[in-house]
Amino acid sequence: MKTNLCPLCKTQLQTVYTTKDYLVSGESFDIIECQDC
Repeated sequence: MKTNLCPLCKTQLQTVYTTKDYLVSGESFDIIECQDC
């Protein structure tokens, strides 16, 4: 499940960087942060 809004303040989330799970699945995933909090 991907969310676009911060669960605390409802501000838009932004991708900080994309990384890969090298240990198990090999899938890429995004590290995200809130723009305000």
